[in-house]
Amino acid sequence: MENKLKVKKRDASLEDFNYDKLIASLTKAGLSVKEAEVVSQDILSWSIANAVDNIVTSVELRDSIIKRLSTEFPVEADSYAIYKKE
Repeated sequence: MENKLKVKKRDASLEDFNYDKLIASLTKAGLSVKEAEVVSQDILSWSIANAVDNIVTSVELRDSIIKRLSTEFPVEADSYAIYKKE
């Protein structure tokens, strides 16, 4: 999936928005692949709508994912929220 959307990381570096990475993180939190794809589409749409100059911060992205999950998948939202990349 090609797009110009970028994610500004906490260290201020920019990274291409990676749809597959988002799906992988959601399945690690406990969603099925199908559920992860639906949520990922919502998050991608949110990111495009809220990006400034095609950039969304990783903090904003993470918060929107947790907010989206909390309504339909509260257990998985908690799992996603406490996960930290090592």
